[in-house]
Amino acid sequence: MNITNILISGVGGQGLVMATNIISKAAFYEGYDIKTSDVIGLSQRGGLVWGCVRFGSEVPSPLIPNHQGDILLAMEQLEALRWIHLMKSNAKIIINEERIYPNRVLLEKEEYPEVIPEVLEKKGVEVYTLNANNMA
Repeated sequence: MNITNILISGVGGQGLVMATNIISKAAFYEGYDIKTSDVIGLSQRGGLVWGCVRFGSEVPSPLIPNHQGDILLAMEQLEALRWIHLMKSNAKIIINEERIYPNRVLLEKEEYPEVIPEVLEKKGVEVYTLNANNMA
């Protein structure tokens, strides 16, 4: 069973639900079985959000098992770091360069990591960064 696993992560208000829908529809139009899951809950406008898109000939569940993710689309840098545990060692990580500082950083209780792409590359994944906000 060949399944492609895509995780989309970000912060509330960045369009994660729309991105999940677009990717799902594209896979559906190509004839794949699709399962999706969005977790948005109380995170509207600024909180943690993520979604899974899994497609293939037959997909048993919407959630990506640990170390099975093929692609991580991180709409915010820190979210790429948060979800690396779901990715395969050869996964592709696409990171929007935008930084949205969490409350613990804003309250100066933690520091925002400065070298997120480099940390991820040490885990054996391919990392691509872009300024998606400017491109949009």
